[in-house]
Amino acid sequence: MWIKQLKVKDFRAFQKETTINLSSNVTAIAGLNGIGKSTLLAILTNIGELPSKYKTLFNSRFRGEFSSVIMYDSQQDDIGEKVEITLDGERPAGVPKKMIFRAIIQNYNDKTKRYRLVPKKDKEQYNSEAKIPWPSYYLGLSRLIPLGEHKSGKKVSIPEHYKQEITRIHSEILSENLDIEHTESSNLDIGIGRLKSTIKTDYYGFASNSNGQDNTGQIIEAVLSFDNLKKELNEEYLGGILAIDEIDASLHPAAQNKLLDWLVKKSIELDLQIIFTTHSLTLLEHMSKNNRVMINYLSVSKYQPGIVKVKENPDPGFYRHNLQETYSLVPPKTEKVCCFLEDDTARWFFKNIVQLSIPINSSKVDYLTEEKISFMDVSIPWNSLIHLFHSDQIRYHNDLFVLDPDLSKNSGDLKNELDRLKIFDLPIDAVEGNVFILPGHGNVKIESILRNYLKKLPADSSIYDCDFFVNNGINYDVVQEDLINLGINEKTSEKKKDKVWFKNIGAPIADTILNYWFNDHSDEIIQKLSLINEASARMFHRKN
Repeated sequence: MWIKQLKVKDFRAFQKETTINLSSNVTAIAGLNGIGKSTLLAILTNIGELPSKYKTLFNSRFRGEFSSVIMYDSQQDDIGEKVEITLDGERPAGVPKKMIFRAIIQNYNDKTKRYRLVPKKDKEQYNSEAKIPWPSYYLGLSRLIPLGEHKSGKKVSIPEHYKQEITRIHSEILSENLDIEHTESSNLDIGIGRLKSTIKTDYYGFASNSNGQDNTGQIIEAVLSFDNLKKELNEEYLGGILAIDEIDASLHPAAQNKLLDWLVKKSIELDLQIIFTTHSLTLLEHMSKNNRVMINYLSVSKYQPGIVKVKENPDPGFYRHNLQETYSLVPPKTEKVCCFLEDDTARWFFKNIVQLSIPINSSKVDYLTEEKISFMDVSIPWNSLIHLFHSDQIRYHNDLFVLDPDLSKNSGDLKNELDRLKIFDLPIDAVEGNVFILPGHGNVKIESILRNYLKKLPADSSIYDCDFFVNNGINYDVVQEDLINLGINEKTSEKKKDKVWFKNIGAPIADTILNYWFNDHSDEIIQKLSLINEASARMFHRKN
């Protein structure tokens, strides 16, 4: 069974009746903020539920609750008929093809009222206010609360037969090089009413998971929950509905596309109707190539409040102009070159050495400033960056991939990884290529470059005469006796000392050290940056 059509009227943004058609497989709902996209997801998943004995992999029920997503507004919300849903496919016994839902207000406790949508009773069709027996699940934005912001969490187990499957899918979507045998999938209860999906490897623990990793894990587990349910119900299984708010949140473009492809595949396998909201141009453009996917773009006019217009499967130019808030008579904004670096430290390092190069020779870095480059806010290991680029060179042929300076073109680690991935023709540090290595010394990490530099500076170095060091009482003795080991103790492993030190010194000290290191090596740094700059210029002009 699936929801073929939804009509909404007299509710929030949908004052006039709005009709939305849906795909039996995957539907995307796009549009600017505040237009009612999340409201539609809440309405759609409110239709059905299963008894409490049936659980998802998160150990929660298959049900959507309108009142948990939509907060009652006593000034605006009223009762009455609001929604009409048209169903298609094999329906549960006693469930009609069309159902009307009306809004009611209930006293939840002495202080709280709940605003609910319930089926309208019809003696001939559906003589009940209960939800229909059909599994639904809603993944809202609460799933995006960063795991690292919580001090503790209680581990909740996942069925053994799904653990390796979750890890495998996770690895494929995020282009992670995970050792399936030595990677643990788990759920953590951190007290937010929803479990967090986590991955633990030999290299990082649960607390180190990024939002993108957690978001991906939760979506995978939600889908596999229906897989598990199908096995439980056997012939009684009639599909279900999964709604995901802002599916693209915290995911880089390639991961968004791979996730979509996997969702389409699982939707077909499980007769699962998947509906999500998105603001991602990359994802919408990828979706437009798949006839199993429907795009509904919602828009409103400030001159016609209360009227939501729906455009089905629009031309990519339509949503590109709308999401970027451009108009046919106004030239579109300049499209920047996307630059992928490994983490925040690499982005800080790259941006700063570019800025420091401008007064010396701006023409060598004029295509590396933030006017021409968009720095992707992701954390991806160097081997995954290479795999990401190589897996879709057509999509990324106008993007930069810049690796940390602890690699070199001739390093054994790099050669071994390229051999493992069967990559034999990837130009690195070549003006005609896309993959570069940051300037540095001795094939060591950025943190190590700066710590080693400070450690070796003599007592008469001009750094000790700079205003920041003088005003904060930082002299040679303070550096050698205290600052050079800040945050490091006997439990800190040798491998982590430089990272721990860098994390503890703070931005002003890090900026100062970087400035002096740059001045001592500016010629070779600018020479390397000019190579990346030439490649970036080529990509920028292709895009514009």
